[in-house]
Amino acid sequence: MSVAVIVAAVTATAGFLFATRPSYDDIATLQSYNITEDPRRIVVRANVWVSDQVQVVTTEDSEKVTVTVRTRLQKDVFTSGEIRPVQVELREPLGSRRVVDGSSQRVLTGGGLYTPAPSGSP
Repeated sequence: MSVAVIVAAVTATAGFLFATRPSYDDIATLQSYNITEDPRRIVVRANVWVSDQVQVVTTEDSEKVTVTVRTRLQKDVFTSGEIRPVQVELREPLGSRRVVDGSSQRVLTGGGLYTPAPSGSP
């Protein structure tokens, strides 16, 4: 096998690995949300990479709350995905308004009050 073939195979593999990771300033997919004891706070579950930093952007009107979770992947870190609970502060109580993501897709309710996992739980 020639050196050129080996280099081409390694380059193609590396390109695939890095192409499958999200770019910087990506937008996370939201799985569900739960209410909390505070009517002005909900918790969304977002698909992110373990090493991601997250930023929550919300807009509110009388009918809906739009939640966008932006992520920033740290450079040069190999990581895996997780579903992370992210707290969202609202200006007004959620009430009967629906929760949608940044693309206006309805986010499913997780059903009931959010209860954090005990410390040390996976």
